[in-house]
Amino acid sequence: MENYVEEKKNLLSDFNEAKFQIIRLHNSWVLCNNYRRLGKLTELKWELDTIWDEFSSKSYQKHGEETQKEIDALDKKIAEAKNKQEEYTTLRIKYRKLKLIQEDIGMGGRMSEEGKDLMDD
Repeated sequence: MENYVEEKKNLLSDFNEAKFQIIRLHNSWVLCNNYRRLGKLTELKWELDTIWDEFSSKSYQKHGEETQKEIDALDKKIAEAKNKQEEYTTLRIKYRKLKLIQEDIGMGGRMSEEGKDLMDD
């Protein structure tokens, strides 16, 4: 019985972290959209970095340093932007790249075969 209770605590902990991660990511994406609309490029840059921090360990597990190098290259291009338009364009590229990473590492949703019961996993 004690082992059962301990297993349930661990299961609850896993679900709690997943729930909080979803909330953090949702809030960050909302902030990014608001910063874009308001033209607050510095805030947008920092919030995109926050999102990358959420993804980086899973991305590293799946792709090694490849994705980190792509993000670093985008960050360098953002830092070296000659004007606001160039900075904004590169921030948009980073935004879309992070959305693709989110989907790739399975933190944006879960794809399954039609008719498959996810409760059996």
